[in-house]
Amino acid sequence: MDTIKVVIVDDHPGVIELLQNCIDFHADIEIIGTASNGLEATLLAECKPDIMLMDCQMPLLNGKEATKQIKRANPEISILMITAEANGDDVMEAIAYGASGFLLKEWGSEKIILAVKEAMQNRVIIPSHATASISKLFKQSQLNWDKLLNSPSLLEKFPIPLTEREMEIAFLLLKKYSNSKIAAELYLSLGTVKNYLTSLYKKLGVCTRKEAVQFLESLFELKTVV
Repeated sequence: MDTIKVVIVDDHPGVIELLQNCIDFHADIEIIGTASNGLEATLLAECKPDIMLMDCQMPLLNGKEATKQIKRANPEISILMITAEANGDDVMEAIAYGASGFLLKEWGSEKIILAVKEAMQNRVIIPSHATASISKLFKQSQLNWDKLLNSPSLLEKFPIPLTEREMEIAFLLLKKYSNSKIAAELYLSLGTVKNYLTSLYKKLGVCTRKEAVQFLESLFELKTVV
């Protein structure tokens, strides 16, 4: 396996040092550069890293704007946003800008390395608590939902036309919710949930819940990190 080339971008030296210490123990991952702001990150992108770990809030050019510029010029680079927390709005905005997901500062070495390797496989890395808030945002804001669906990085991941409610249920299936838990989350009756699942299975071309989850994981190339 080829070495994964990584660039770390954060305006806090302590965060860079922490990530360096995590990565240094893995021979298959190499740090090829570090930067302290988004402007420097756009220059380091010319070194063609496989993965960039990018802080959200930085001077000169913030992480999201830097991600947008880098992905426009180098779409093959996967970018994980470094943040203390990530809610549904943060996730949808970052993905719309081209990010491959999030890396939480509270994560230990094992989760950080997992996120890097999953991003290398073109999977979207979403903290599990943010997945739940995304589902709630589907009900609250059609504007945000449209923004997510229209993002260049995810447009190809939705080849099957699902309704907003079906997509809500699809995300809850990915979280391994039971029918009763889906009903409680979306304020629906069990019968209504079963009807939606029947429609969803038909559109996905599957017969069972397990097949639906496997199909959706493949469709979204999604990795939920707990």
